[in-house]
Amino acid sequence: MVEGETWVEACRLDALSSERCTLVTLDGLEVGLLLHAGQPVAVVNNCPHFGGPLAQGPVSTARGEIICPWHRFRFDLATGRSVTNPAMAAPLLRTDVRDGTVWVDLSGSNVGA
Repeated sequence: MVEGETWVEACRLDALSSERCTLVTLDGLEVGLLLHAGQPVAVVNNCPHFGGPLAQGPVSTARGEIICPWHRFRFDLATGRSVTNPAMAAPLLRTDVRDGTVWVDLSGSNVGA
């Protein structure tokens, strides 16, 4: 671990799906976890458009997007950037897999990384 990082254990990797988020609460923060291109993705459950429950929206595996259930804003799972409004981005958190367990870094997002 690097100083300033806050890694927390989230769930088992085999519990995740590429078709929907698994909603977890990590140190008080609601996070949706899913698989994209075989890797875990962690998205904060708060749409930057109007605060909708982003992680509870549908996932398009064909386009690699998560869609906010409130206003249908679409977000790229690789970057967090909105496909609907590129000036907006959903916070994605860094993930790591250790011995089959997904860990999430709560110290900040990797949007645009």
